[in-house]
Amino acid sequence: MPSRLPVLISRRLARFRRGGAPDGTLLASAAGLRLPAGWDDPEVLRRVDAELAGAVPPVVVAITKGRPAAVGRLLADRFPAAEVHVLNAGLAGEHALGRAPGNVTIHAAANPRGMHGALIAIAAPQLLLDLGAGTKRLKREAFEQLLYHLDDGGRYLLAGLDGTEAASIRPLLTTLLQQRTAPPARPVRRGPASRSAPIPDDPVRARAVGAVRDDGPLVVVSKSGHQAVKLRDGDTEAALRVRHGEAWGRRLETRAPMTFAPRASLKANEQEETFRHTIEIPELYVREYRDVICAPRGLAVQEDLVLPVSFHHGHRRRLEQVSPYVRHGGDFFVELDEPRLREAAPLPGVYYHLDSEYPGHFGHFIGEDVSKLWGWPAARAANPELKVLLSTRQAGEGPKSYQLALLQALGIAADDVVCIDAPVRVERLIGASQMFYNGRFAHPELVGIWDRLREALRPEHPTAGLPARLFVDRPPDGLRPCRNAAEVVRLFTEHGFHVVRPENLSLGEQVELFARAEVVAGFAGSGLFNAMYAERPQRMIVIGSSSYRARNEWTIAATKGGDYHHFFGPAELTEQLLRTKGRGFQAPFAVDLDRDGPALRALLRD
Repeated sequence: MPSRLPVLISRRLARFRRGGAPDGTLLASAAGLRLPAGWDDPEVLRRVDAELAGAVPPVVVAITKGRPAAVGRLLADRFPAAEVHVLNAGLAGEHALGRAPGNVTIHAAANPRGMHGALIAIAAPQLLLDLGAGTKRLKREAFEQLLYHLDDGGRYLLAGLDGTEAASIRPLLTTLLQQRTAPPARPVRRGPASRSAPIPDDPVRARAVGAVRDDGPLVVVSKSGHQAVKLRDGDTEAALRVRHGEAWGRRLETRAPMTFAPRASLKANEQEETFRHTIEIPELYVREYRDVICAPRGLAVQEDLVLPVSFHHGHRRRLEQVSPYVRHGGDFFVELDEPRLREAAPLPGVYYHLDSEYPGHFGHFIGEDVSKLWGWPAARAANPELKVLLSTRQAGEGPKSYQLALLQALGIAADDVVCIDAPVRVERLIGASQMFYNGRFAHPELVGIWDRLREALRPEHPTAGLPARLFVDRPPDGLRPCRNAAEVVRLFTEHGFHVVRPENLSLGEQVELFARAEVVAGFAGSGLFNAMYAERPQRMIVIGSSSYRARNEWTIAATKGGDYHHFFGPAELTEQLLRTKGRGFQAPFAVDLDRDGPALRALLRD
């Protein structure tokens, strides 16, 4: 039986048109269209028409759940000269249903992340409408994440604010207006970010809300100021082109995506599901950017875009950056400390971004930062004057000696390393994707870089009598202390393991020990990263806290090969630790030898 819904909607709208809805209004344009729930409400459309009387925004965005072509036709009729984008959260494939006018683009976007992905390639819109009743569950999250996309002075129109989640927008707006007058607080971080309390998003969001007008069925939020987009690698060039055309820079190199099974066997006493059983590597890039502000702790900004080289965890749902020059406003945007960044001193020339959110940290440098040097040979060949850019934690400091030694092993002289301790405006910046991503992947090509380091750093003449079995200990006063470390170490020494503290050895000694070892064991942490120097696949036995979620050692083994075993010990999780950003990441722990001792002893006898 044919549906009577279009007829009913048409009659309903016709009553309002007879009441005087003029041509050129949404109310007039809606007649005869089969619109989704909410968009077909004549009272809402009348209020929107009143709000937008005389408005001619060049870019209009709408959120709908279903019938995107009809919504597109509605807006194209009202704004014939505008660029109209419809974000459809409806069923997969539904975005292709119906024919939309030429000035309308329909995007399939099932959630706010998908909507954000569409919007970053669109010039800052002046109008965003979310009028549908079918998007109740999305409304609040979409508003929290997408408001920042609007141009300064743009308007975000909301209707259909009944239902639990959608109704919470009104009290949220009240809170944001109260917070708007609060001064912007700079994040204060002492020590690793994982030990710092989370920085709330609401103060930044509050400053992005210029005004709120609640007109019964319609809420109008005016946008204030400009915020910067946190860019992911795959979104970067589309976002740059829409803002700068081809003047943003250029792509120099890529590596195609790849997938492979781990090259090491895996066995864990628990949490085995937290280890990657398929290694998936996304497309990797080397890009040259022009006119970039670089600041300590890895931050790289091109106008209102935070470049992907700024994030050492660039594939997480929420991109975090610990620089004191940013304040986060959600998953996708930050508020920049523009007064301080505008003071950036000019730095002419071409620089290779090797900076880190954790300057001088051995584990981050040898793991993530060195993995970005896959793009160095081609970049240096094209730019013989190319230099490496690092930053320091303290003013006046230079690079660490181990950093210079590792770089020199890869053919980069100390004179070609520049350290900054304040923002600089770099004439041309070259940045590469990481080939090493904790817990996710190490690119097979990275093994070649590790091998080059091994051969360049190890002693010229092999040392005789090196131990075949190593146990890597950690400082007793360091992070993640093992409460029964002495008992654990004794168990390993009884089975022929030689105990080492890599930080007490020269780089060459470390490289030679780990290159020649057959079994490498120890407490999880950067000391075990030396397994990357192995000449052949090794057995690895890793001891760690149940709350320590890093999987660096497995990431190395999964690419290099070998036999991997992981033993978790119960973490001492206090309420205070659980409130910190790392949620107990650095908590003390103890190895449960009653539970795991028999399995450990059997493994060590093997």
